[in-house]
Amino acid sequence: MGAPVNGIMVSWFYSKELERSDGGCVLEQEKYLGGFDSIQIRKGLFAGYGVYATNLRVFGVKRRRAAEPLEIGSTSSDSAQIIRDLEQRRDFEVKRENIESVEMQKPPGIFRMGHLKITLKSGQTLEIKVGKKREYEKLRDVMINFDPEIVRSN
Repeated sequence: MGAPVNGIMVSWFYSKELERSDGGCVLEQEKYLGGFDSIQIRKGLFAGYGVYATNLRVFGVKRRRAAEPLEIGSTSSDSAQIIRDLEQRRDFEVKRENIESVEMQKPPGIFRMGHLKITLKSGQTLEIKVGKKREYEKLRDVMINFDPEIVRSN
């Protein structure tokens, strides 16, 4: 997931070859920004979910078991490997250019959940529930790092 250096998360780079409409290719740098998983985050009925971001995409990843952390990025400092892990384990993946807005609501109380709602330009929404303030704040930081202009939070 990167290495904390003096409290700052250090990111790595991964080059990705993209096809152009004229048939040529262009090399684009995809940078792993960070993310995390927690039992306090859920998508649907089951607890244990993770949200990760690169400079180009946001990933949602389910835990295999709620109590078993994903450990994405904990065994490798190689951005290319981290991104490959995310691509293999993703529940969803959204490219930056397909996102209309990101709405975040802080959990209003002990037994009520906040949310991360990603609205796509197609009109589809992805909603992830957040159970604790600490997870909300970490998730907000990941999304602001991804694109501060599209994030609205309370």
